[in-house]
Amino acid sequence: MMLSTEYRKALPMALVFQAFFGILCGSCLDGGMLLQLWFFAIVAYWGGFSLMMYRRPINPTKVDLFLIRWGFPVLFFLITMPFSILIWRVRGVWGWN
Repeated sequence: MMLSTEYRKALPMALVFQAFFGILCGSCLDGGMLLQLWFFAIVAYWGGFSLMMYRRPINPTKVDLFLIRWGFPVLFFLITMPFSILIWRVRGVWGWN
């Protein structure tokens, strides 16, 4: 399958973000909770990326390229913030008030 060179130009930024956040999450001493949420964000990102490449392999839109470059940090924060609070509450570290 032929892919547009625009995908190859946008992908390094996403890989840098993923590696950076992966190193940060791996170095946190929280029992691997953030690293697990990082993994969920990775799976969601690459699922969306593969769907974009499947639907438009030759002509990516500007929105596609924007989401490939900057989608992972946004997705990571959207997944991490609510789920980390929920996980800590379930573990009993934070009260329900």
